[in-house]
This record gives sequence, C-alpha cells and structure tokens, in this order.
Amino acid sequence: MRATCGRRCSNSLTVRCQANNTKVHTCHQSTGLEMGSFRWVLLAAFCILQIGAARAEQFSIICHREFTYFLTFDTTANRAVYEVVLDGTYKGHIQRASADRVEFDLDGDGGGLRKLVWESEKKKVTWLPGAPGDETRSLIVNDCTPTDLRDVLSRYEQISPYGK
Repeated sequence: MRATCGRRCSNSLTVRCQANNTKVHTCHQSTGLEMGSFRWVLLAAFCILQIGAARAEQFSIICHREFTYFLTFDTTANRAVYEVVLDGTYKGHIQRASADRVEFDLDGDGGGLRKLVWESEKKKVTWLPGAPGDETRSLIVNDCTPTDLRDVLSRYEQISPYGK
C-alpha cells in the first residue's frame, strides 16, 4: 500500500509514514486514531458537552404581552420563575428540557397550574389552554428574547407558592 508520504511500506496494513530528523522514512501500523480521526472524536465530545450544557444551565428571557414579564430557568434543578413588574413573582417546575425547548408549569395565583412551553429557536413562549378546574383559559403566544440572568433563582425557596 502506498503511504501518504509517497514511500511504499512492506506490509499491506493501513499505514502512515513519518519522516524523522535524519530524513529516513519509517512505516507504522495505523492505530485508527490519526489526526483526522482525533479531530472527529474531539468534535463529537464537544457536541455532547454543548448539548449537556444546553440542558443544564440557568438563563432568563424577557417577554412582551400587554405588559413585560421575565422567565428565569434553572434546568439543573428543574426550576422556573415568572416575574411581572408590579404584580408579583411565581415559582414553577420544569417538566422537560432539551436544547431548544423547555416545558414547565407555573403555580397560579389561586387559579391553579398553568402549563407553558419556551421554544428558543422560535423565541416564543406558549401558554397552553386550560388549567385544572379552569378550562376558560385560552392559548396565548408571546414573543420573547434572551436577557441577562436575573437573580430571582437565589430566592426560589422564599417565593410563595401562589406568587407575590
């Protein structure tokens, strides 16, 4: 088999040639972890770490309706917090999280649980219709954008189950 350096090696195994300082070429059996393969391994490891990071992080988004509100997530602890300026703060629980989607519930202000979905690629929060005991709530979709992390997660345990 012809090696990459242009020299022929005596066996038929996959080989690579390496020039040493004396300009003599020696043939080596390939381990399968050549530099090109090694780069693929590093790339795969990086992608796995990025997916894990996307699922295990804290971040906040700002959303607009008739008013402005913030949502802050901790995907490691499965926590969500909904903040409305001058109205209150509500805690929630993440049910499922992936790299581009977070499904979560918010404890209501006496009106029961609300189910929501944050879709990062669409930059939308969808308030799903209905709630236990209240089927009059309709589907609401809000535009949202990432913002600086808010400090509300540090007070999560002190937030009342029904806000304020």
